[in-house]
Amino acid sequence: MPDLGEENVERILPEDVIRDVLKDVEGYRFTDRLTQQELICTEAEESAGCKRLASFKATMRFREYVTEYIGFLRGNIFQPEDLYLDEELGTKVEAEVLKELFYSQYSDLPIMSRTAAIAKQIGERYAIRNQETLEKLRLELNYMMVSLSVPALYRMMYVQYPEIADYAPAQDSWEDGCAVAILYLALYEPETAGRKFYLIADEAQDFTPVFLELLSRAYKGANMLFVGDVNQKVFGNEGNYEADIRKIIRRRPFRTYRLDTNYRSTKQIAEYGARYLPSGDAIRCVREGEPPTELKADTPEHAGAAAKNYILQMVQKGYRNIAVICRSAAEASLLERAIGLEYSVSSKINFRVLPLYLAKGLEYDCAALWDIPDELMYTACTRAMHELLVIKKG
Repeated sequence: MPDLGEENVERILPEDVIRDVLKDVEGYRFTDRLTQQELICTEAEESAGCKRLASFKATMRFREYVTEYIGFLRGNIFQPEDLYLDEELGTKVEAEVLKELFYSQYSDLPIMSRTAAIAKQIGERYAIRNQETLEKLRLELNYMMVSLSVPALYRMMYVQYPEIADYAPAQDSWEDGCAVAILYLALYEPETAGRKFYLIADEAQDFTPVFLELLSRAYKGANMLFVGDVNQKVFGNEGNYEADIRKIIRRRPFRTYRLDTNYRSTKQIAEYGARYLPSGDAIRCVREGEPPTELKADTPEHAGAAAKNYILQMVQKGYRNIAVICRSAAEASLLERAIGLEYSVSSKINFRVLPLYLAKGLEYDCAALWDIPDELMYTACTRAMHELLVIKKG
């Protein structure tokens, strides 16, 4: 929609928000959401540990630990000692004076900018003009900081709150990356934060509280629109995302619009998927169609054979946009080989085998599902517009 200014809309991923905030933190790495979700969805040995950490860090309580820790750092990050300007003459700036300067006189400056301001003031007060001496003063003041490394300060949070020590990361996850970015914004207050005018966020049901906190700080001056469906959570975050947004973003006025009509799927597909919703919410639809088909398969090979037969039937009916959806990318690779769709068919259609976490938000003429957990069935079912095959394990 160029006439509406679409060329001025910057499209970003959640990971891009973290990377933009931490672009000056050299060498910092975190696991992106899709890689993390793939690990959780597989049956690898480390999957259980990853899921345990992600489950806790997707909660409101984890976000509260991060914000509480920021408050702690604001009052404790600088541990002043007497600063000797001339040890032979005994000239010094006492620790109490430094404390007053850091926590009171320069409280309007970003935390990580205060030691430089204090060094400058001391230099002016004592007429120190030698640049090497001034730099030495600044370095000595920096040594009084608990740490200048934001990732290191983040890890110290698990020491400050021993009750969460078991959740300390060996390798930073997606949620850890959010937390480190929040700390960076709180400690450095970069001028670039808040320069966006409007933020439109899709698939908001999968936003964790700690990511919402990051958005509130990275885009603090922006108007915001969040679009989501609580019934289509894929990434395992807890709670009600609307309530989380209301609590964390704190924009006024806060308006909510509820859209209860499904224009994508037929009535039969939507009603089938709604059977898996805990609430049993009724979904309005505008189109009728064929009821979904259910099959059982013992192995990915059997599921692949059933999916191939289904795909060929759908092609005969004239459909050209077809997907097979499963739990993980590793499983998708196995299924695609098991299906073994001939080039003479695949070259004429848009055909994909993919995990659900990549399929969410997309739509296909037809979809075949393999071994999807009940809590994700509604999301998976409603990827299909016209026809649906559900292959269950057993």
